[in-house]
Amino acid sequence: MKENPAWASYIKEVIEFRRYLRETENLSFTFHGEQLAEGGMDDITSKMPYKHRWSKIYRRGVLAKFYQLEKYLVDNPTQITMLTLTTFHGWNKFRQESQNCIDQKGHLISILESFDLLKTNWRLLKQHIHHPYVWIMEPHETGYPHMHVVILGKLTEDEKNRIIAFWADKYGTSDKEHGAIFTEPPVKSIRNYLMKYMVKGFRKSGSKYGEPDDWTTGELVFYSLVKKYRWRLFGATRDLVMVMKYTPKPLTNKPLYYATELHHKNGTDNVMWLRREPTGWLNHTRVYREIKKASPDEERIL
Repeated sequence: MKENPAWASYIKEVIEFRRYLRETENLSFTFHGEQLAEGGMDDITSKMPYKHRWSKIYRRGVLAKFYQLEKYLVDNPTQITMLTLTTFHGWNKFRQESQNCIDQKGHLISILESFDLLKTNWRLLKQHIHHPYVWIMEPHETGYPHMHVVILGKLTEDEKNRIIAFWADKYGTSDKEHGAIFTEPPVKSIRNYLMKYMVKGFRKSGSKYGEPDDWTTGELVFYSLVKKYRWRLFGATRDLVMVMKYTPKPLTNKPLYYATELHHKNGTDNVMWLRREPTGWLNHTRVYREIKKASPDEERIL
């Protein structure tokens, strides 16, 4: 906290976030059900680790979306325009006050205020971007948020200048020099290009896209606030959401699940959910009888 006063207000959030990561690291789910098979019904079980935005299974899901987008761009090549959006910072570097922030806003902007500025004004600004795009929010080293918007298309100079002016002058998010910056990078792989901006959130899960080190204090504060307020870290326009949408393979015999158990590595099992048929007729398979006997009060109607 001595290195950067902007972190001091978020000690409680950081403690709660680290506790959440420790607890969920030891949890997994088991799903019990039935599936139609030759000669009758088979009891089945499937297992899945506890999924959250900083877990390996979530990272694989994000990567799969970007693979889908990359396949789409192979068939629909286009110019890539990068827009980087930042806000006024209370602290640009350790121990360095931002005089520009004080001149414009009258006080130092906290990390939480910076989140609010970025998210609120992005909702206004995106109405002026008339191309498909993917946006990703990530932390500066100080913990303050900034956003990368990967636009699929080429913007005119008038369009760029209007966006820069809106972000700085109309919305008062930052100044014109640092607030909205456009570049046109050569992108060989949109998948790798996007993942490098998601990498900081995957450090805890040992992603090949980043070092498996612990987060810096600024990054930890950033993700603690993201967790507490349930903020999204990336999104896209509706057309690209459909491009990146996961389409499961059709199953001839779809399983019907009757119960979900939560497992802890110390051996503790808790029944999270049990199915009860709306007709009142209980299913009497072996799996269902055993779990119902273990926890008869946990039933609920689907």
